[in-house]
Amino acid sequence: VSTLAFPLAWVAMEFLGARLSPFGSWGALGYTQHGNLPLMQLASVTGLWGIGFLIAWFAAVANWIWDRQFHWPAVRAGVLIYAGIWSAVMLAGGMRLTFAPKAPTVRMAGIGWPRGIIEPAEYLRVLAPDFSNAERQQIRNRFNRLYDAFFERSRREARAGAKIVVWPEANLMVLKENEGAFLERARRFAREHEIFLLMGIGALNPGAARPVDNKAVLVNPAGEMAFSYTKITAVPGLEARGVRGQGPLPVADTPYGRMTAALCFDLDFPPLIRQAGRAHADLLLVPANDWQAITELHQRMAEFRALENGVALFRVTLDGGTVGVAPYGRRIATMVAFTTRDNVIR
Repeated sequence: VSTLAFPLAWVAMEFLGARLSPFGSWGALGYTQHGNLPLMQLASVTGLWGIGFLIAWFAAVANWIWDRQFHWPAVRAGVLIYAGIWSAVMLAGGMRLTFAPKAPTVRMAGIGWPRGIIEPAEYLRVLAPDFSNAERQQIRNRFNRLYDAFFERSRREARAGAKIVVWPEANLMVLKENEGAFLERARRFAREHEIFLLMGIGALNPGAARPVDNKAVLVNPAGEMAFSYTKITAVPGLEARGVRGQGPLPVADTPYGRMTAALCFDLDFPPLIRQAGRAHADLLLVPANDWQAITELHQRMAEFRALENGVALFRVTLDGGTVGVAPYGRRIATMVAFTTRDNVIR
């Protein structure tokens, strides 16, 4: 019984941190087991915390054995209990993977950032206090070229059979006064090509107290707005200056199941993404934006949300890893923005 003190304390710390820390679940032990699919299945029952508990419990049991100088009669019961529980978890996880039902599939496409049109330093000028009217017209022209690039590559994927197209987080930068016209173009595009189009949009309002509205907007094949979701969380720093959404996560019933969406850093907060599971969502669409140093880690963290909530995950990232994941944690497709030319995943 004494070996339970450390894992219980550790998991309690991680559990509270995911709710109270501005960094959510960063650093949680369970993430280290990404790729161990049988063990990862435990997240569907206990969340990430059950995996962390088993890891911390192993350390406590090892220390307990050391304290008893490896005297087998004294440690036999404890070792067998831990080994039995670990084996049961791995066996159950393996069986879950083996007998997982085959679900129907749908062709999807993720459209990454088109290189060479506009750089982050240029569009961030919009937030500067001395942003001028002359610069406003220049940036509007750059944004129009950006829209053309996204629509053109999305048109290519729709003609190839994609039924759902996703754009990364805040890749569609639009001045607030032009947002209505842009959304009208998006509605016509989705209706013409009969697709679901989920756009990561950064609506910019120069001079406002909160000048950025970071959101995910879903347009259905009828050209209607299925939902518009504003990011609830904010990475500490510059992003905290943006508009904050109130939730809950949106849900839309479609021929391909119930769709929901969240944005990038939202997925670092398991309690928030639990809304997708409670809503019985089938597909979680995630526009995101990383940088090279955290690409693999942040992608792995996001994949655990699929297992925890029984949803398929499609995460499309500007600078980082893009991935499609089945509800049982198997990767269907991956792409890294730094090693691809077209920056499109199918």
